Amino acid sequence: MQEYMQKLTRPLTFVYIVLIFSIIYLANTDQKELFTWILKGVPFGDKIGHATLFGLLAFSLNAATNYKHWQFGSVPLYLGSVSVSIFVFVEELSQHFIPSRTMDLNDLLADAVGILFFTLLSRFLHRRKEQSN
Repeated sequence: MQEYMQKLTRPLTFVYIVLIFSIIYLANTDQKELFTWILKGVPFGDKIGHATLFGLLAFSLNAATNYKHWQFGSVPLYLGSVSVSIFVFVEELSQHFIPSRTMDLNDLLADAVGILFFTLLSRFLHRRKEQSN
């Protein structure tokens, strides 16, 4: 069953990455109507969207890479989470140079909260997977 889930996780993660790049493209070309309409009525919808979008990306990449990680003392640094963190930081900084975008440190903070939460969930699932083997 785990092998089947691993095979399913990779293509789903790829599709999710394409979705995120599509959203970034729409935002960079000032075509934000679709996702701003969805989040407009939700309090802190933009920040919840950031946390969820990039947290789930970290989670799915962690699973797709079979929880590959490096140990930093007693803390595992998951390849997926580290990769998404670097990507999010660079993407947020790049918004300073795109006229239709606004660099926002609160967005970066929301991204970090989402990545941290879903990394902790990854760690929990990784431990359960190791215990079951």
